[in-house]
This record gives sequence, C-alpha cells and structure tokens, in this order.
Amino acid sequence: MIKKALLLIVVLALAATLVYVFIPRSPEDLTVLYPYDGAVFPPEIPSPKIHWDDTVSGAAEWSLQFEFPGGEVMSFESDEPSFRPGRDEWASMKDRTLNKEATVTVTGYRKIAGFTRAVSSKSFTFSTSSDEVGAPVFFRAVPLPFEFAVNNMEMIQWCLGDVASEETAPAILENMPVCGNCHSFTDDGATLGMDVDYANDKGSYMVASISEEIDLTNDKVITWSDYERDDGELTFGLLTQLSPDGRYAVSTVKDRSVFVPVNDLYYSQLFFPLKGILVYYDMLKKSYHALPGASDKDYVQSNPEWNPDGTDIVFARSKAGVIDGDTGKVLLTPEQCEKYITRKELFKFDLYRVPFNDGKGGEAVPIEGASGNGVSNYFPKYSPDGKWIVFCRSESFMLLQPDSRLFIMPAEGGEVREMNCNTNNMNSWHSWSPNGKWMVFSSKAYTPYTQLFLTHIDENGNDSPPVLLENFTPEDRAANIPEFVNIPLGGINKMNEKFIDYYSFYNKAGQMVDEGRLDEAEVFFRSSIELKPDFAMSHKRLGYLLTRMNRRAETEKEWQLALDLDSSDHLLHLNYGTLLMEKGEVAKAEKEYRTTIKLEKTCAPAFVGLGIICLSRDDKDGALSQFKKSVIADPGFDDGYFRIGTLYMDRGDMKNAEEAFRKASEINDRNFGAVFGLARSLSRDDEKTDDAIAAYNRAISLNPSEVQAYVELGNLYIKNDDIALAIETFERALQVDPSKDYIRNFLSQLKQRR
Repeated sequence: MIKKALLLIVVLALAATLVYVFIPRSPEDLTVLYPYDGAVFPPEIPSPKIHWDDTVSGAAEWSLQFEFPGGEVMSFESDEPSFRPGRDEWASMKDRTLNKEATVTVTGYRKIAGFTRAVSSKSFTFSTSSDEVGAPVFFRAVPLPFEFAVNNMEMIQWCLGDVASEETAPAILENMPVCGNCHSFTDDGATLGMDVDYANDKGSYMVASISEEIDLTNDKVITWSDYERDDGELTFGLLTQLSPDGRYAVSTVKDRSVFVPVNDLYYSQLFFPLKGILVYYDMLKKSYHALPGASDKDYVQSNPEWNPDGTDIVFARSKAGVIDGDTGKVLLTPEQCEKYITRKELFKFDLYRVPFNDGKGGEAVPIEGASGNGVSNYFPKYSPDGKWIVFCRSESFMLLQPDSRLFIMPAEGGEVREMNCNTNNMNSWHSWSPNGKWMVFSSKAYTPYTQLFLTHIDENGNDSPPVLLENFTPEDRAANIPEFVNIPLGGINKMNEKFIDYYSFYNKAGQMVDEGRLDEAEVFFRSSIELKPDFAMSHKRLGYLLTRMNRRAETEKEWQLALDLDSSDHLLHLNYGTLLMEKGEVAKAEKEYRTTIKLEKTCAPAFVGLGIICLSRDDKDGALSQFKKSVIADPGFDDGYFRIGTLYMDRGDMKNAEEAFRKASEINDRNFGAVFGLARSLSRDDEKTDDAIAAYNRAISLNPSEVQAYVELGNLYIKNDDIALAIETFERALQVDPSKDYIRNFLSQLKQRR
C-alpha cells in the first residue's frame, strides 16, 4: 500500500513537471534597470552596460535579441543579468539605429527537470542621434559623506570628461587643500571662473584664461569681500556666474546660508541661502556694484544665470530667512538649522528675471510657470540659443533635494513641462552643450555617489530618457557641478594650483588639529612656515601641537621663534614659562611669568606660576601672596583658591583652608583637588563629620582611582563608629589597587574587631 502511494506521488510530480514545462505560459516581466526605454545615445558614446533585475522568476541565463529597422536581428546570450556589446558590435548597432529605434528583448530562462523554458521577458527601445555632443564636461569628483569631503579637501578632484572615452575621466586639478567650488565658463570657452578659499577669504573668486595648462595664481583672484568691506557683514560669494562675454561676474554676497552636514550618505548636506544680494564685478573697471532689482536685503537673491546675450539675469528669490538664537556667525550649526533639517519649516524660491542694463539693473519680475506655484524653483539654465530655460523644482530648499526634478519652459515664461530625463532620485546641476543639442545633469538614480547623465533635446524642447556617463567617475566618488566647456578635446590638460599661501596651510593645519589628525597637521604647519617663516602664529600653533605629541624640545624651539617674531602674546609667554619650569629653568620661567603679567595684569595663572617658583625656593609667604594675587586678578580662578587652601592646610589653619577649598569647589564643582581638600579640612572638625563624608564621596565620584580618598573616608567612618561602611570603603580601595597590603592588613584587623 505504501509503495503504491509513493508511486502515485512520483507520477503526480512528474505530471506536474511535464505540464509546467510543455504547456505554454506567458513569461513574467523582468525589470530592465538600464538603459531607459526610449533612450537616445550620442553617436560618440562607448558601448553601454545593459543590466536588469530578474530575481523573481529565478532565471539563470538570458538571451538578448536586437531587432533593427528593416528586419535585421542580432542575438546574444548571457549567464549573468547584464550584457555589454563589444566595441565593433556597438558601432554596428549605432549605425543601424541612427535616428531610428531598435527594439531589444531580454528573455530569461530556467532549467526544470532537465528542460529549459522561458520564464521572463522584457523589451525596450533605443536609438542613436546624429547630433554629436561635441564638447567635454568639466566636473568635480568628491568623496562622501559631505563632512568627510570638507575635512579632506585634498581628496577632491576636478575632472574633464570626454563622452567618447572608455576610460575614467582624468583629474586635471587635484591635491588642493582648500575649498574650490562652483565654477562657470564663458560661452566661447575662453575663461574660467571658480569659487576658491584664498588667504582664509571665503569670498575669493579665481578668474583664469583657458589654455592647455592653466596656472591658478593669486594674481588671478578677486574677492567678493571687497564689496562694502567695512560694513561688518561677511561674504562667501555663492554660485557665481561669468557673463557670456567674460566682462562681468555676478554672485550672491553679504550672504548667509544653511550649510550643514546631515547623517545620510545619499544626502549628507543641506544647503540653501537664507539671505544675500546680487553683486556684479566689472573686469575692465575692477569695481563691484550691487545690481538694482536684485539687491533688496529683505529678500535672498541667489543662483544667478545670464541669458546668452548678457542682457538679462534670471535668479532665485525668496523672503530672507531668520535663524532662532542667531549668534551672527556666517556658518550655522546643525542645532540652529534643526527646523529645516527636520522639515518642520520649509523654504521655497521663485525665479525672477531682471535686466542687466549695463549694470544699472531694473525691475525684477517673477517668471510665469516658475514662481508662485507653492514649490521651490531654482538653478535656471538658458539654452545656448536663448529659447529655453531648464530649472529644478522640489518641495523646498535648493540643490541636493531627493525630489528635485528638471522642468523646461520657454525662456519668456509660459507652459512648463516636466522633462523625460528625470530619474527617480534627485535631478540637478544641469548644463547645456554648446550646440544646444544635449544637456548633462547629476542624479542619484543608482547609487548615493552622484552620477552624470545626458539627455538629447530637440528644437521643440522635447528631451529623451537619460543616458548614463558610466565611465566618468570611479564607484567611490560623487560627480557634481558638471558643466560643458566650449573647447576641443585636449583644450585643458592640466590645472596647477599656485595660489595657496601660507595662511591656507595654517588654516588647514588648525582644522586637522581639531580632528585629531596630528601628524598631518604638523606637515601643513611646516608648509606654512616654509612659505612664510616670519608668520608667528604658525610657529606658535606648531609648538602647541608638538606639546600634545610630547616633543617638548621642539616645542621650545618653535615658541622661542614665535616670541622673537611677536612678543605681544601673553598666553604664549605663560605657556613658555610653564615649559621652562618643567625643564627646571626657574629663572627663565620667572621672567616669562612676569612678562605675562606685564602684558596682561589679570592673567591669574601667571601669578600661580610665580607662587610655585616661591615654593621651589621654600618661600611659603611669597607663594601665598602670589596665589592671593591670582584670585584678585580673576575672582573666578578656582586653581588660585585651591592653592591658597593647600598652603593654609600645610600651616594647620583649617578655618582658612576650608574657606579657600569651599570657594574653589563652588567655582568649579569638578575640581577634584578642591573637593578633596575641602573634605580633609572638614574632617578635622568633629562637628562637621557628615559634611566631610559627603565631600569625600563627591571627591571619589570625581576621581574613583584615588586610593587615599577611600582610606581617609574609611577612617572617618571608623571615627563615626560605622564599621560596616568603613569595611565597605576599604574593600573599594583594594579593588582600585590590590597591591596595597597595608590596607588589606588593616581591613583584616577591622573585620576581626567587628
């Protein structure tokens, strides 16, 4: 009976298998991840990698069938969910699809009971345009997250990518230890402008002529900070744009921005300006001027874009923002920007147009279709013929927004169309090719590391689904701020940073110290000194760094050099005096402490230093006098009161000792020495035993490794006839230091007594 049942199960299973294999079924759809259906490839682009997701069907091998106009077919097989046509095959495919569509069908197969059958399938189309891209793309390759990039600026690269190349785009500018950011080129490709940090001036802007090798030297730097420099308002100079003819540059100045890191690899910064006006610089007259119509301080006016003939500027505008608890500093903290990070409060921009009018400006008017629509509109870009504007739209803010999508509209305003090239994850930083046939933009469609895409745009403003420039960046770099440059390939081979000055190295070194990167900081301090040996601050800060690295002899050398260059720094004299005291050079130390007091009469630690010197000479009265001077100079100096208390205790004057220790511990309740001293002084008074016990326990909480505090507290418990607590306290002392045999022996006797 069992055998018949088993036989029946086998027969049924075999029948089910035969039915599954031989009865026709419609294959399930697989998902083609790339290319997008309807994509239009430029004629010079290398072979793309086709890839798909077919995990649902369980397919293990696939076929690809390319059907071209006229009925020609090319077939391929793959044992993994991706396929890249060979170079010759791709060339043939492009010829067959020039301005015509081919259909590609990907079919997945699975073996069941030794039989192979189709289990999935999907088709897509693509074509090749006869319009070449015709220009390289200049862009920035950045490590993520944003905060890491800010702290490692030397890792950022500026690259020039060739759409036709199969190689990663070469870096033409790298190893620059300061920030370089937004850039723009003139329409003729003759001039480059780039935001840079120069001489610790965030408003610096580099303007250089284009050649095969460009030297970025400090004589090519202007600074937006020179506009009304004396009014006390700081300037970053944001999103600067050169005019088409290169005579003018326009930027956001007197600005204030939300510019904070966010804990999200995809979107690791939040950036948008809260205030700012548009100011232009005249290269011929070397002068700065606010642009009337875009310089109202009640608004933030930013993100300027010239029209192709330089007569108008389109820009993003919003009511100026307000930060709660504003400290006046240019850089805001994440805490100050919490309402924006959490999106409890939104910030929306409208696009406006203002005539340039040879710098006289005029009335700014909102652009129909890109203003007053309840969302944020920003980053406008004119087509080279001036016919179209492409801009970004998101619910709020500006740049790097997950919901940012590209829209196209007639330049004069009107009907707005969402573009076909948008991916499902951020679309921004777009730039038109010089011939107006293509647009490059950034997206996070496939990875948190932003990639660059192309779209073809016809004379009617219709665009195609996106084409990935997959060879432009390595997998661990985000490509951003892409811009077409109207130069031939090889028009720029190298950009040499030659404007970094001593202060840039000094500033970078200080940043590295803050991050704990001490070895790297030393290199940058020494680079600063090499460029400017007479800059005292570099020697001084290097000395402090060497102290942290326990290289005292080198510290002394740097501090002596710093003092030779600038003897007015009282804190340096103070620290140098302490260093000399450590070496036992008391006379020299005394001289430094007295110089400190001469420069700054309220420097309490210098009086303490003189008091310690008095003690080294067994002059306790002189020491007490100096310690008292320290608290007169600074009544909030707890160390002065602590040392006064110590001297009084040494004399047996418990009343004054208690008063001094209590004052020190009130000023700084984490000063272990003061709290411990207070406990000791209180313990001498039988009426203050409870207060002494509380003080000892406080001292132990501040420094649990101080065995003597346990011993004295234990003895106080014995004096208070609390043997159980005394035993517990001595046991805690042994836990801290089991080597104390005298405590162990006493504890044993104490237990026997109990």
